[in-house]
Amino acid sequence: MDYLEQIERIGRKTKLLLQKMEAVEKENQQLKQQLHALNAHLSEKEEKIRLLTDQIQALRLLSSNLNPEEKKELEKKISGYIREIDRCIALLSE
Repeated sequence: MDYLEQIERIGRKTKLLLQKMEAVEKENQQLKQQLHALNAHLSEKEEKIRLLTDQIQALRLLSSNLNPEEKKELEKKISGYIREIDRCIALLSE
């Protein structure tokens, strides 16, 4: 094998490595974008959980002054909020 063949072989391998590097860089960029989107989604869900938790606390404070029928309706709403919070937590855990 002469030097010219070796240089050509090295050139081909270098070109292949550059192609692989470009593919890895493209994948890396896509993963960064996906991570950014997931972090934004996570922040949104955390904010929703915080708001729902605040609503539950406010409703609990109000429930002490309600008649039995109003209290029962409020308990249904609170249960719904708790289910929503649990669903958000499950989504965040994925």
